[in-house]
Amino acid sequence: MKTNSIRRRLSLSLAISISVLCCVSFAGSYFYIKKTLTRQFDATLRAKVEALVTASEIDEDGFEIDLVVQDFAGFGSYGEDVFVMWNPSGQRIQASPSLDDRILAKPDDEMVGHAARDGVIEHHGKVRMLAVRFTPKDDERGEFRDSLLLVASPSGSFLRSLQSIRFAYFATAGLLIIAIVLLIRRGLRRGLAPLNEFNQQLEGLEPGKSDLLLEENRLPEELQPMQRALQGSLSRLLDSSERERRFSAHAAHELRTPIAEIHSMAELAARWEAEATSENAKQILSVARSMQRLVNQLALLAKIEHEDSGGEAFSPSPLDWGKLVDQELEAWLETAKSRGIQLAIEVESEQAPVMSQPKLWQIMLRNLMSNALEYAPEDSTIRLHVNGLSLRVTNAAPSLSSDDAGQLFERFWRAAGSGHSDAHSGLGLSLVQSCAKALGGEAIATVGAGELRVEVDAGPVA
Repeated sequence: MKTNSIRRRLSLSLAISISVLCCVSFAGSYFYIKKTLTRQFDATLRAKVEALVTASEIDEDGFEIDLVVQDFAGFGSYGEDVFVMWNPSGQRIQASPSLDDRILAKPDDEMVGHAARDGVIEHHGKVRMLAVRFTPKDDERGEFRDSLLLVASPSGSFLRSLQSIRFAYFATAGLLIIAIVLLIRRGLRRGLAPLNEFNQQLEGLEPGKSDLLLEENRLPEELQPMQRALQGSLSRLLDSSERERRFSAHAAHELRTPIAEIHSMAELAARWEAEATSENAKQILSVARSMQRLVNQLALLAKIEHEDSGGEAFSPSPLDWGKLVDQELEAWLETAKSRGIQLAIEVESEQAPVMSQPKLWQIMLRNLMSNALEYAPEDSTIRLHVNGLSLRVTNAAPSLSSDDAGQLFERFWRAAGSGHSDAHSGLGLSLVQSCAKALGGEAIATVGAGELRVEVDAGPVA
């Protein structure tokens, strides 16, 4: 078992906690029993003291004790309890027969009138003693007023009983702790079995596999959020991997044709000098420029994504929509005129300029309008609306369906029947999406009623 395993940590923590709780409970129970039994022992001892005090009297022959009461209280010749009485001057006036002629030290004033104490008496061993002052009955002259009485009862049997109880408690606690540790280990092994199974299935996942073999309802409630999070992460990872695979395939496809054209024309020129004409060179140059545009767009995508991941490719500055639109307007008008397309441009005035990254907004504006001018039908209208930190482009798109909206931002994706232009590599809307994310916003495409609307909303730079 690993040192940092959940099972070991839980086992150790629970075992220590429950062991401490058991020890405290047993100790508390033992001390309560000990206190209760001691209180009962002392109560019996005090009852004997009261019986002796009651049996003490003064008659014509002087001080005496009723022998019947003395024997009944356990102070006879064969009794284990002992007592000694001293008169006010400190002379011993009475003692239990079991004490014989042995001298028992007179208790000091600190012991008199207080709770019982432990002591030792020769031939009696450990005892529990109680000392009180009293005045015998019929002491009219007061000769025995404030006499002293010491009563002692053997406590050896009582102490052995406490020792047996203590041993039984500690033995029970030890066996209980061992049983608890074993039950905890077994319970945790069974309780963590789904986690172990879940871990084994995670280790057995193969590349490209996103479904977890464990169903959510088979997992404990505590593991279900982790299962959902992992399932979502794996699905996103698979989607990302699939997009990267499609991207690589599409990029290879886009580059294969122009490279083949260049290779074919260069090979012809190398074999036959007559093919090395300026017209062929211009064609090679056109193909090379198309490839260069594709590579530039890929590099721009990488640069923007680097910015989104914490890079510093673009610096914030005030966003001036009028300036950005004016820089592109002439090219838009020329393309729109050649295709018979009308432009409806609306730039709302800003009360105060906001700080953003104009370069990213320019990339989005240029690509959205370029895409609309390329694919919008002739004699249609393209509407552009900009305001603050939002950008919206709407154009007719009869060849698109609502199902295509989710694929528009995928790299190199083109709708069926949309045609192909060397000026458009299929990366324009991917650039728009990357720019929006880099600005902390999002780009949303909506297809409906034969129109395509792309909206970008982003936040200012803090």
